[in-house]
Amino acid sequence: MSDLKKFQLIYFLLGLSIFSALVFAQTLPGDWKGYVTINLSTAQNGAVVSAILNNNTTVVVTTTVGAVESGTGYYLIHVPGDSGNTVRFQVCGINVSIPDQSWSAGPHPNSSTSSPYINLSVNTSANGASCTYACGCSGGFCNSNVCASSAPSAGTGTTGGTGGGGGVAGGGATGTTTTTTVAPPVEEIKLVGNISSGQTANVSFNKSDSLKIQEISIETTNNVNNVQITIKETTQPSGANLVIGSDAGAVYKYLEITKSNIQDSDISKVKIKFKVEKSWLASNNIDKNTVSLSRLVGNTWTKLPTSILSEDSTYVYFEAESPGLSIFAITGNKLVSTQTTTTPDVTTGAVPVGAKPIDMTYVWIILVVLVAAFAYFFLRYRKKKVTDSSPS
Repeated sequence: MSDLKKFQLIYFLLGLSIFSALVFAQTLPGDWKGYVTINLSTAQNGAVVSAILNNNTTVVVTTTVGAVESGTGYYLIHVPGDSGNTVRFQVCGINVSIPDQSWSAGPHPNSSTSSPYINLSVNTSANGASCTYACGCSGGFCNSNVCASSAPSAGTGTTGGTGGGGGVAGGGATGTTTTTTVAPPVEEIKLVGNISSGQTANVSFNKSDSLKIQEISIETTNNVNNVQITIKETTQPSGANLVIGSDAGAVYKYLEITKSNIQDSDISKVKIKFKVEKSWLASNNIDKNTVSLSRLVGNTWTKLPTSILSEDSTYVYFEAESPGLSIFAITGNKLVSTQTTTTPDVTTGAVPVGAKPIDMTYVWIILVVLVAAFAYFFLRYRKKKVTDSSPS
């Protein structure tokens, strides 16, 4: 093959490669992945993640938490778009806490944290507020458009009345009303009695399957009488700092432990034994060795020394030491995972196993190599042409 024909072939292949790369870049969707948190807890599988372009109201693509990869709370969504578009994410139909994202083809890592994950977080309606979807409620139930912590309990009643006008008596009317009841937080009160200075009182709790607190041991520095301990389920206190970030882990339980006839100054130390379900650890991808009890003092959480005592087929049992009693949170950090990035289907968010999004870096490398080859053969052709045209 002559140098001219080689040059023409290389030129054709280069043009075809550039054209293909440009077309491919325009059709490659943008990838976002990470973890989803609802009300400071890892979202359960099945929660819907939606993408909206350009601050519009039309959802262009959806996926569900847990549809890709193993482990609760993980999402991966593939958003089609064009340069200049912005992408807004929603979880369960409400806007996430992160700002709208600029669309571009390929993966979108978190540049501020050098992480491949961009995590989505929403704070939904508190129990008792209005709702339109179950996962928009802290308690997980949307009953008659009201958030609740349990399934509805319905009751019926009648209302009636009489009316009159123009000398004509009005008839009575009957109707039916439905009452939705919300289960109160689980609570247990224990009368401890008298504790002598330097002695330890061990208080066991009957509702440990709900409260997760099995026993509280109180060692005193003073004589105290008629001591009473109350444990009650609670939520993240208003104004308090987050006990743990959603990207770091999850909260298992918030508990308020109050006392009567004893002050923190009367207490030498408190040991709190609690348990955590293994199913929760597995579903939230939590490392059991990182589970701890944190105490709220003012608006700041302090992590307490916590150790594993034992475990069985259902629970892991822990003990923490605290200088006093107040509001506590049981938390755990996520296991370090090595997840493989996969590419979901453009329209449904489903991901073929083993598929990976193409990095645009490789496209540019190919283009540079082709341009270099083109320049090399072009210069050789020109040099040979000059040589052939020179007089012998």
